[in-house]
Amino acid sequence: MRMKLTGIAAVGVGVALALGACAAPTDTEPLREASGPTASSAPGLRDCSDVPKTPKANLIDCDLTGADLSEADLSGASLNWANLTGASLTGAKLVRAKLVRANLVGANLTGANLFRADLSGADLSGASLSGANLGAANLFGANLSGANLSGADLVWAIWVDGRPCGPGSVGKCSRS
Repeated sequence: MRMKLTGIAAVGVGVALALGACAAPTDTEPLREASGPTASSAPGLRDCSDVPKTPKANLIDCDLTGADLSEADLSGASLNWANLTGASLTGAKLVRAKLVRANLVGANLTGANLFRADLSGADLSGASLSGANLGAANLFGANLSGANLSGADLVWAIWVDGRPCGPGSVGKCSRS
């Protein structure tokens, strides 16, 4: 009997870990409530004017309103909850970047490479994503109202409703 209880307990712990119930926060990403404020309404955004805009940069909670980050290499950078309202990210390399709940209202991401980027819950309303690579990107819960997606590669992206886009998803999410 003891062995069965141990096995059941081990399975329960495994399920809890898989669901993130026991996951510890990293020291680079602050805890947030699921229904917490977005970058646009969050008080105390950091002034990141002196932070290097380089791959794997920690730009969490940064106020980058109107910043010119054209052609910047921000691969793997953490931009969770950052305010990038009206920022220029044309041709920027944001491969595997974390932009969870980032404010990208009116941002210019024309031709940006967002392959496998996490944009879950991000506000991209009115943003230009024309010709951007959003292949395998996570757009679950993102606001894309008024966004320009013409020519954007959305193949295997996770769409705002949580379903994957299929092959041939250019400019719009097509189901396979």
